[in-house]
Amino acid sequence: MRKGRLGATYRARLELDLVLAVKRVKDTNGLSKKDFIQQMQLLGKIRHDNLARFISYHCKEEKLVMYEYVPNSSNLFQLLHENRGVGKVPLDWATRLPIIKDVAKGLNFLHQYLPSHC
Repeated sequence: MRKGRLGATYRARLELDLVLAVKRVKDTNGLSKKDFIQQMQLLGKIRHDNLARFISYHCKEEKLVMYEYVPNSSNLFQLLHENRGVGKVPLDWATRLPIIKDVAKGLNFLHQYLPSHC
């Protein structure tokens, strides 16, 4: 799907047509295995309409984080940030504003729920 600062994210299709996003975490800024597990357990308790649902993690040979796959999320990134090219129309502000508000609601929730971890 995409490669970011913390590692690559992949789309995984499992049995019963379950689709997940799997982040292969490469850099945890010196976070110990114990601290990583504690962070994952905290994320597992969080539920909010504007956040992708955390599903699980794996922390053996490498660190993997599995969460809800959000269809078209990479398309949204391209519409908001990347060169749109010939024939592609950028999102207008009437479309962007509700997206911005929903992102702000999710971030606000995280800051309230995890004040010492932000």
